[in-house]
Amino acid sequence: GAASITFDDTNRGKADRGNGFYMGDSIKFNASGETDGGIGVAVYYEWDGQILDDHNIKLTGGFGTIQFDGHGASSAMGAIDDKTPNAYEEAWDIIDTDGASATGSPTVINGSGAGDSMWIYTSPNMGGATLQVAYRNHVDAASESMTDFSIVMSPEAIDGLTVGIGMSDNSIGNNIDSDESTMFATYAT
Repeated sequence: GAASITFDDTNRGKADRGNGFYMGDSIKFNASGETDGGIGVAVYYEWDGQILDDHNIKLTGGFGTIQFDGHGASSAMGAIDDKTPNAYEEAWDIIDTDGASATGSPTVINGSGAGDSMWIYTSPNMGGATLQVAYRNHVDAASESMTDFSIVMSPEAIDGLTVGIGMSDNSIGNNIDSDESTMFATYAT
């Protein structure tokens, strides 16, 4: 188990937490095992504020990882949506695009980002490259399906370099399709 006390700057929209200090209110359950065939099985549940919050099940092996996420995971595109250094979290975190408030409603390239009832496949590392694919079908009445993928590569020949590309196809109700793509390169020395 674990316990924590956290502080958030109240000037960044956390005024509802009083003086900025707060404790977590969740209980997390993890269970894992391995089949006779060597496939790892893990399940995770979080009981957060008296509500079942994040939960998923994973199968792992030489094939990579297959995860069914009931709630709380990031899609393949959402995992690489912003590779800006974390000085002020996401690059779009302080942008006001609608003029309504200091928080605004920024347009973020992240595909579906996250969602409930999503399948996620992550390949094993193949020479520094990892493929991730996410699929979600019939999310709600307004959204029909989502498919996205990302490829992230850290070439062994150039220590510190990471490059990636991601693409997303969201089929929204009323025959509207939303396609997004992003790419990044980071170098750490």
